[in-house]
Amino acid sequence: MAMRAQMKRTTPQRLRSLKWCYPMYREGQYKPWQFDAAFRLLDALGPADVPLGYHKLSGDEARTTPLLKWQRRPDAMLGAAVVEEFQYHWPERIAVDAALDAERLGATILNHTPVVALAQSADGKWTATLADRFAHGAQACVTAKAVVNTAGVWIDKVDALASAGASRKVHGTKGVHIAFKLQAECGNYAVVNFSRDNQPLFCAPFGDLHYIGPSEVNYSGDPDDVAPTDGDIELMVEEANLVLPGLGLKRSDVRFAWAGVRPLTYGGAAYPKGNRLRVLHDLDSDGMRNALALTAGPIMTHRSAASEIVMAIRRKLAPSLEPQSLSYAARAVPDNHASPPLIAQQPAVRHSDLRHAALHEHPQTLVDLLFRRVPVGWSDGMGYDACRAAALVVADLMAWDNARIEHEVEQYQAHVRHFYQLQKAPVPEFA
Repeated sequence: MAMRAQMKRTTPQRLRSLKWCYPMYREGQYKPWQFDAAFRLLDALGPADVPLGYHKLSGDEARTTPLLKWQRRPDAMLGAAVVEEFQYHWPERIAVDAALDAERLGATILNHTPVVALAQSADGKWTATLADRFAHGAQACVTAKAVVNTAGVWIDKVDALASAGASRKVHGTKGVHIAFKLQAECGNYAVVNFSRDNQPLFCAPFGDLHYIGPSEVNYSGDPDDVAPTDGDIELMVEEANLVLPGLGLKRSDVRFAWAGVRPLTYGGAAYPKGNRLRVLHDLDSDGMRNALALTAGPIMTHRSAASEIVMAIRRKLAPSLEPQSLSYAARAVPDNHASPPLIAQQPAVRHSDLRHAALHEHPQTLVDLLFRRVPVGWSDGMGYDACRAAALVVADLMAWDNARIEHEVEQYQAHVRHFYQLQKAPVPEFA
């Protein structure tokens, strides 16, 4: 609740306000009085200036409300609990903003730079060997007094570079979402149900689309190749029709899907699907002095996690410079309405935006540019047919010759087909 309020105060441009609806049934998992108690407690715990706006709808009101009216057994609905919640639209951009502010404060940021070796000398100094993904064989070494491992699902692999006996920290669970188009009236409504596995199942806006998800299954495969399968998508369509039969969703309605692996905290047999408790691990017991690792840190609480990490590091090391003030502002792109849009139907993204990102925001690939710098990838057509035009716009700034342009276009389209199972939308009109 504290981070929700801070984000609303400091970075409202990265949030979208939604009406989150929780249908209530007489035999439901939670009773109306439990919703009252839960949301009133949350409101009491949270800052007063960013309230939840909690209220309830009657059964009749719920049966005429977008999304809720498509619920299973609408006649059995007692009503719905409703709160105002804020959705991060485009979390990759929040990560980019944070990295760019770190650069403003003196950090060096390098994309596509994996750690390939990590070692600690007898005097406690760390040496990390970094590789350049785009220059075969190119490496550099960085020395440090402390290491913070926030590599998510790769945490155990990074720890193993330094200590073969490091204990397991991460339990991965795979989640799949499917995206589809609903009527305009559903624009700012989301509904929360429970899947057959009794896990929360959301139907919420996503840009101009809606999504349903996530699934949750244990995952021990390659963290670099997490993609939705046809079976995953069919299962999510079935789940959607179980909880929202009024949708009448078909496989052909799914525009795209996506999957990810949650880096939950490993808890052994007591937590067969991982422990959602965020834990900052001191790795001294694993033979790694002055090293920390963070598990189960979702983006919703990334700022409080950062504060926790800083405090932990301060207990180990004295700061060498004077403290500086962070900026939580969304990074602004210079207005240039004279610049043509990349896609006629999406005028918010212009050629000048692409060039600004190429010059100032460290993209290395077309996927970087269209998914993580400008919001083209996360759109209905996912930029599939626009990617060549985008590559041409920035080719001179990225030093891409014709062969590299073709490579980037091929890689982008392969990425979208594999990782998002894109169903091709009508070809857009290009400006």
